[in-house]
Amino acid sequence: MDIWSAPELLILIAASIISFLLGLTVIQEDEKSKTNLIFTTLAWVTSVWLVVNHFALDPSFTKYSLWLSRFSVFFAVPQISSVYLLAHTLPGREVNLKKRTLYFVILTTVLV
Repeated sequence: MDIWSAPELLILIAASIISFLLGLTVIQEDEKSKTNLIFTTLAWVTSVWLVVNHFALDPSFTKYSLWLSRFSVFFAVPQISSVYLLAHTLPGREVNLKKRTLYFVILTTVLV
């Protein structure tokens, strides 16, 4: 089976492009809003994670599946951090966390 003709790949490409464009649209609306910045980060990281995860689970890439699975987890960490920060930020424009907690979230995201 040719992986480039699979309908799943077309759906993947469409979902990634839509997610990326949604993030771009949101950040252009108000560049200074922390909510928009966090949402854009979430949308873009999700776009990359979708592609990496698709190829990590594709049987055609078994030779690289370990590395692709590691990259999938690598992109899942900022995804989870973005969801956590977005949950504490919505509906405001600023992050509603103590600076110490915010720095802890950012530091653990970078270290993992």
